[in-house]
Amino acid sequence: MPQLKSLKQIQTELTDVIRSGKGKVKGVEPRRVTIYQELFFNNIEGFCSTAFPVVKSILGEKQWLALVRRFFKEAECETPHFIEISQEFLAFLLNVQHDFPQFPFLAELTHYEWVELDLGVKFEQEHIKLKECNAESMLALTNLCSPLMYNYPVHTISAKNVKDIKPELTALVVYRDKAYDVKFILVDQLTVFMLQILQQNKGITKAQLVLELATLNGSFTKSKMLDFLDNALPKFIQLNLITAMTKVAQN
Repeated sequence: MPQLKSLKQIQTELTDVIRSGKGKVKGVEPRRVTIYQELFFNNIEGFCSTAFPVVKSILGEKQWLALVRRFFKEAECETPHFIEISQEFLAFLLNVQHDFPQFPFLAELTHYEWVELDLGVKFEQEHIKLKECNAESMLALTNLCSPLMYNYPVHTISAKNVKDIKPELTALVVYRDKAYDVKFILVDQLTVFMLQILQQNKGITKAQLVLELATLNGSFTKSKMLDFLDNALPKFIQLNLITAMTKVAQN
């Protein structure tokens, strides 16, 4: 008498067939298996298409579907939440970038598109609007702002110019405005460093920020960094991206 398969064995077989998009499961009607295969894959592909439209347009339909299938089959996702599928896809692509030598910027472009999506759905953290900025003002960077450095001009890449993209150190500030529109500002490296310091050191004062920036380069004197901050800070304060630290954060 043949040994009956356990429920776990049947579930594992079904899962493997759904992930691969191929094969059958003994005892399960093929039509039902096909429905599950198409349903699960189409849902995953739909989420990825929405999150990474430029990546999809560059790869083309055939290569894109093959990549999503590979992600669906191989990735060991660490979250059951559909909203986080895009983050799992990004993590997967960072590990397979080497398989796309014709698109050396692919991982960075995917990260850039993910940042745009992430900022678009984030809940805004409580903050206090900064009315003035003196040497002792305790500063913070809003969570609706991401200072980024890339090796390629990811903000310019499209299916039309993909063959012309060359390496170019690119400093960007991506943020969400009051109208919930995600935008970017092309900046210099020092501005990104400044915002990253604010991001990592909530409550840092302007005076302390001057000292932190002065340590980045031997030619950065305190006087030069103060002049830099006097010019740079007001722009981001006006956009409400640099705020005063909340009382909750101080405790």
